[in-house]
Formats: sequence, structure tokens, C-alpha cells
Amino acid sequence: MTTPQLTNSALEIARLDGEQINVVFEPVSLNDVVSRVVGSLAARAEAAGLQITVKADAQLKAVYGNADQLAQAVTHLLTNAISYTPEGIIEVATLADQERACLQVHDTGRGIAPEDMPYLFERFYRGKGVGSSTLAGSGLGLAMVKRIVELHQGDIEVESEVDAGTTFKVWLPLANGSNGGSKSGRIEPA
Repeated sequence: MTTPQLTNSALEIARLDGEQINVVFEPVSLNDVVSRVVGSLAARAEAAGLQITVKADAQLKAVYGNADQLAQAVTHLLTNAISYTPEGIIEVATLADQERACLQVHDTGRGIAPEDMPYLFERFYRGKGVGSSTLAGSGLGLAMVKRIVELHQGDIEVESEVDAGTTFKVWLPLANGSNGGSKSGRIEPA
């Protein structure tokens, strides 16, 4: 990672950590966010010899959030999947239960070692095997994803097996009458 990229990542996570962040929260189509991000990363995936497939729930209701922050989170998840999948596929799906939407990103890549899992979302942490590899990265991407998910009152889950791949699931509240009617909001730090 170049110095300007690292600086931008560090500034972005510091901004997300601000004592009070003013962002516009409104109903957002998670499917539209996914489509936009996948489109922007398709050439990179193709250059790496990877295929990204998308299975979007056509009936998915809007989530309550900030489209730019959600796009940033999806970008980090897909960029990691591309970077850590030497061959195979990346599957992106959206689905929902009664109260939440789910973004699922699954890859057939290197997987995450069990000893790395407790530290996965810590800033500047790169897995033991990854830290000594030639793969670029700052260790801030997943920390930013987690922070964005927290700011959206969501949850993130990860399942992984070394040499078999990784699945991230991001759960976000659906927009409804109590939160979907507001066009702006102030987010308090977690």
C-alpha cells in the first residue's frame, strides 16, 4: 500500500471515530450499492482471473443507512476477497429476515487461520501468514468495515477455513416507519 493510500485509510477511520459524526441516514437500496461496487471492481477481479457472481434478493427492502459508507464497507470486503483469492470465485448475495438485510461475501480463497480470528477487526492487524507475504494492505480495511457496521447499528459475522475460503455476513436494520422517515441523523460513537 502506498503512503497516500495508507494516509487516506488512517484519516477515514479517524473520521469514523469522531466524537459526533454528521451523516445523512435514509432508506438505501443495498442491492444498488452492491451493483455499483461490483461494477467498479469487475475489471480488477477479471485481471486477477476471478469471477464475481451476484445473487441479489429482488424483494429486498431498503436498509436505513448512508449509501457512501455502505459502499465503502462493500468495497473493502470485495477488495479483500479479490486480494486473498488466488483462484476461484467470489459470491455476493443479499437476503433478509423480518427485521434485517444481510450482505454476504463468500470467496474460495486462502481463508483465515483460527489464531487470527480474534484480531481480525483490529486496526493494522494483518494475519501472521499475510504479514510476511507480498500482498499489499494496511490492516485497516476490516476495521473500517466493522466501524461502519457499528455506526449502522448492524452486526458482522465471519466464517473461514484455511485454504477453503471465507464468508462475511453483514446484517443491517431495514428501513421502517420509525427510522426510514428521517432524512438525516447524528451518529454517536459506539
